[in-house]
Amino acid sequence: MISAGLTSLDGNEDYEVLVNHDPERNIYMKIVIKDDVVVGMIFVNKIERAGIIFHLMRNRVNVESFKQKLVSEDFGLVSLPEDLRKSIFLGGLK
Repeated sequence: MISAGLTSLDGNEDYEVLVNHDPERNIYMKIVIKDDVVVGMIFVNKIERAGIIFHLMRNRVNVESFKQKLVSEDFGLVSLPEDLRKSIFLGGLK
């Protein structure tokens, strides 16, 4: 399990919550977004992509154009817009 940032909202409607839950495989992914920026995440039993999400959160990247992909089964670096991928690989974002 990996958890970072704001994950418990207490009914605050200013946040958007994306969830992918697969009880058969015991997989749970939750991403909390505010103003199109990731502010929290929880990954259980499928943590391979958590580093990418953490990078987006730490660098306050606007995820509006691809936020629904963040909790998809096949999410990865290739899911990010090309300019963002280039920026990451070329060291533009830390």
